[in-house]
Amino acid sequence: MRMFNLLPLLLLIPSVAVAQSAALHGDVGNAYARDGTLLYREQHITWRQDGQTQRVVIYRCPDGAAFARKRLRATADPATPDFSLLDGAIGQRIEVRRHDGGIALSYRSRRDADTHTAQLPLPRHAIIDAGFNDYVLEHWDSLLGGATRHVAFLLPSRREWMNFSVRRVDKDEAARAGAAVFRLQLGSWFGFMLPHVDVRYSLDDRRLLDYRGPSNLSNARGDNPWVNIEFPADQAQATLSAQALAAAAQAPLDGRCSLH
Repeated sequence: MRMFNLLPLLLLIPSVAVAQSAALHGDVGNAYARDGTLLYREQHITWRQDGQTQRVVIYRCPDGAAFARKRLRATADPATPDFSLLDGAIGQRIEVRRHDGGIALSYRSRRDADTHTAQLPLPRHAIIDAGFNDYVLEHWDSLLGGATRHVAFLLPSRREWMNFSVRRVDKDEAARAGAAVFRLQLGSWFGFMLPHVDVRYSLDDRRLLDYRGPSNLSNARGDNPWVNIEFPADQAQATLSAQALAAAAQAPLDGRCSLH
């Protein structure tokens, strides 16, 4: 089944000289299949520049070889960042940029496919890719209290916005474990039949603990496989060097994984 592209780049990488003046933070996400097989790892590098949050994400095979790269740059609304994704294994390429109250979108499913473009208006309560995390944090109190919020989520592969709902779904045992689970689900009446995304956060510090749902990466068949991405606290790094950013930005995307 073909899944929607989520969450995760052609934006210019900032120079190392600029990055040296910024505080770099690193996180690692380990993406597992349903049977517990490690499919890939995500290396996140986040920093603030000119008052905006920026991020580079390198996707690595279990052997450490990089095969995809995503870059995000916050806009006036953190839930709708500019972003680009390039998967060197299959040649998938996505670019989304905010402009003049709307977005410009470019999408190619694989290396030998045509590139499709679109100009779309920017609806209210919109979410683009990893902006979902920022949306949850912005509306934390409301969601934690049980509210259901309705959003427009961008599906680059379809080149359109679709209506989704966001709500808290965890059981009592999750709360007792010091966590809250929020679900992103298609808002139509048949949405319960389709794949959804669950994200679990720590109640203490609102840190993302894990993500369960379709990967934002496609396999060779064009499907977005289901993944459980865990973000262990002991693999996070409070500070990184500018050299780490430069290395991530320039890593050759020649890895090949079982994902594909």
